[in-house]
Amino acid sequence: SGGVDGGAGGPGGCSGGWCSEGWRLYGTCSSTQRIIHESLSDDFNTPRAMRAMVKLKEEGEGYMRYVDALSDGGASLDHSPLYSAATLINDYMVLFGLQTPNNNNNNNNTTNNNGGGDGGDE
Repeated sequence: SGGVDGGAGGPGGCSGGWCSEGWRLYGTCSSTQRIIHESLSDDFNTPRAMRAMVKLKEEGEGYMRYVDALSDGGASLDHSPLYSAATLINDYMVLFGLQTPNNNNNNNNTTNNNGGGDGGDE
């Protein structure tokens, strides 16, 4: 079988690698990283950096919708562009102090460690 979608010229113009939507998201990751670096080097222009992250988040959501639509047709697409976007956003959320390091977004582990708490289902 051919590309990531199982054949050359398959759904969404995919063949032998990422689809155009994947390349677009990867390009947005690169430009977001550049914009954030420039923004933080330019007198900490945090609003510009945050706008770039919001744009990347929106592009990532668009890619997820695209992948979901093609998956309904049986296509199998590479999720690495989405993983790259999520990792970049997570790294900068930690840098800005909006998220703690090494938070795997595991919502199943919501233990309150404030010296008490209810102990869960025990």
